[in-house]
Amino acid sequence: MTEIQRLLSETIDDLNVREKRDNRPRFSISFIRKHPGLFIAMYAAWFATLAVMLQSETLTALSL
Repeated sequence: MTEIQRLLSETIDDLNVREKRDNRPRFSISFIRKHPGLFIAMYAAWFATLAVMLQSETLTALSL
């Protein structure tokens, strides 16, 4: 199993170097220009999730 993990890690590291990825989130205004509907839907879903979390009895009991 460790050999498989090592090979996967090496492959992922190699891809990250070749594609210049560094696992940092980036804000891209070009994404908003190309996909405005998707951008709005993502924020709407985020606010809906936040509303459900704030209304959840489980989460409100934890904050007491």
